[in-house]
Amino acid sequence: MYGMFQTYQKPFVASRGSMQYMYDQDGVEHLDLLANNLSISVGHCHPRVVKRVQEQAATLSHCSSMYYSEPASELTEKFLKTFPKRSDGEEWKVQYLVSGGEAVE
Repeated sequence: MYGMFQTYQKPFVASRGSMQYMYDQDGVEHLDLLANNLSISVGHCHPRVVKRVQEQAATLSHCSSMYYSEPASELTEKFLKTFPKRSDGEEWKVQYLVSGGEAVE
């Protein structure tokens, strides 16, 4: 039989998040100790992240990796500055993917 991992006796219904907190459907604040999918590194609805997402969405909400875009190019340059020189003399290649599973493929 299929079961679902639950951390609470009564199911928790998340309605919103702010930094390290999540709020349930009744507005009760909970410290999020199980954050995942990026919120673990920046918190829920971090103001700087929200601002940049809003700015980007107002400019170009989606751009396939088939095309070049300035934000991806700028991020790639920042990444490449942190990489060591390759011992084989080749240049590093950067590919943006959605998930770890996709990266493995």
